[in-house]
Amino acid sequence: MITGIDHVHVTTFDMDKSIDFYTNVLGFHFLRRVEFGPENNRRELAYVGLGDILLELLPPPPGVDAVVGTAQRPLALTVTDVDAVIADLEAKGVEVTTQPRPGFSFYGVTAVVTDPSGLAIEMREWRAPDGRHYMDWQPEREDAVRTG
Repeated sequence: MITGIDHVHVTTFDMDKSIDFYTNVLGFHFLRRVEFGPENNRRELAYVGLGDILLELLPPPPGVDAVVGTAQRPLALTVTDVDAVIADLEAKGVEVTTQPRPGFSFYGVTAVVTDPSGLAIEMREWRAPDGRHYMDWQPEREDAVRTG
């Protein structure tokens, strides 16, 4: 039986910078850092957590120097005040790639920041009555159409 999502993989090109970003900038807590594999091919990973979210920070495989596909935007974080969060992150030097704007698939506001490896992280502020399990949502934006 599947009971939930265990963790989310997040690619990192600099483990120290990523741990610092997720813990000291975004407020995750550090859980552990591990080296693994045979001595001639050691790799490392680290875990950071926030509430029930567990991220596994993992360098790309040897020879991979770019992140492709959905790995470029691995997660979205729920926030209570996206404008305040974005202002705080900008003050800390975090790159904001999408300023706060209305969501196209939910009631609320969204913005996007970039982590040290260039991965996009969405900040999502839900507006009532919408939420993760709200079934009656309908688009407010003219450029969005609900299809299911």
